[in-house]
Amino acid sequence: MWSLPLHKNRKVLMSHRNARLTFHGRLLLVERIQDGQPVSHVAKAAGVSRQCATKWRDRFDAEGVDGLHDRTSRPHLIANHTYRDATR
Repeated sequence: MWSLPLHKNRKVLMSHRNARLTFHGRLLLVERIQDGQPVSHVAKAAGVSRQCATKWRDRFDAEGVDGLHDRTSRPHLIANHTYRDATR
């Protein structure tokens, strides 16, 4: 995954090619829902499922604008992983 510098210590992950919404599309989606438009109508206009639109709205409610940025899909922990220091 590619990343671009955004600010001092923050990087933005580039969306994968199959992603339907970019950060700005997610922000627009959330703004329309907050303006009172039905989630199902906003989702259809954006080309995503109602569940996807609800996920972005909930993430925005919990984390604000930062919650709309792409996240890595890399696991936080790898089960049964042997670290290099343990093998020496």
